[in-house]
Amino acid sequence: MADWRKLKTSVVKEVRTRPFAYTVLAAFIVGGPFIAILIFPEAPPAVAAVGGLAFGVYAALCAVPQKFM
Repeated sequence: MADWRKLKTSVVKEVRTRPFAYTVLAAFIVGGPFIAILIFPEAPPAVAAVGGLAFGVYAALCAVPQKFM
């Protein structure tokens, strides 16, 4: 039980220290598949979802580079 509390505390601390990056990540996780389908209309939905997630991670890293590098 203590491990879950420690994990929850560390996740909350991580999100509080980099809120802009996680906001960008959340926005691109939601919007990424739609953008991927617009760019690649022949892509299956699962591939678009994975591509949107990858695009979101990249956008989050670019949004706050000094925090992650």
